[in-house]
Amino acid sequence: MADQPFSARAATQDDKVVAALAHALGPLIAIIVWATQKDKSPFVAFQSLQALVYQLTGVVGMLLGMACYMCSFVGVFVSMFAFIPLGAIGAASTEGIPDAAEGFAALIGFLISTVTMIVPFAIFGLLFLAAIAFFLYGLWAALSVFQGKDFRYIVIGRWLERYLAHDGETKEAET
Repeated sequence: MADQPFSARAATQDDKVVAALAHALGPLIAIIVWATQKDKSPFVAFQSLQALVYQLTGVVGMLLGMACYMCSFVGVFVSMFAFIPLGAIGAASTEGIPDAAEGFAALIGFLISTVTMIVPFAIFGLLFLAAIAFFLYGLWAALSVFQGKDFRYIVIGRWLERYLAHDGETKEAET
């Protein structure tokens, strides 16, 4: 790792602080840090770009999750209007049939409605847990970089490293 241009070993304390701020303070700060520091320090440029990609991925993921959350209410409304009246319809159509059939139709309508009403709460709970985990992972990245460790996000770090190394080779070949 010592030969890598993105290594924390070549970074100054100021570089580590700026890179940590890019990880901790959101995508807008990461954009500003990357735009102002990309030519000054390869370490800060890599860390801020990595933070930017990670944070934008999180924003897009949360937007998609919230869209799923909103769409889950469609299921709730459909079940309210389709399955709750099932008991009433079952009761009206079972004249002369024992009360057990009426109760069974009402029970099925109630169970389907209840299960579909739980889905939005489950989605929201999962989104909330994912947001907390996402935020804590970003803080861990900021702390690691601040301590002078080479931090790479699980998928994003290696991908960006390969991309930037290939981009650097392309620029060298052009000159």
